[in-house]
Amino acid sequence: MKIHILGDFWRDVKIARKESKEKNTQIALAKLEASGLPYQQFSEEHYRVGGVDFWPSTGKWIEKGGRQGRGIDGLLKYIKNRIAAA
Repeated sequence: MKIHILGDFWRDVKIARKESKEKNTQIALAKLEASGLPYQQFSEEHYRVGGVDFWPSTGKWIEKGGRQGRGIDGLLKYIKNRIAAA
């Protein structure tokens, strides 16, 4: 009986994580569009914004050979600050 309950639990966790990633992607891409910054789309999961690789489902971003972080808000702030400093 316990195995059945654990199986149900992990199936529900998997579904919830997938839904969360889909929601994160929608929100992040809407904010990216609204920012007006140019970006490249390499796949459904991988984008490049101002020379920074970005994965909207997790919010992870990495600048090649440099800084990294999480979240679309932090990414947009970082890029805008970098542009302002240039």
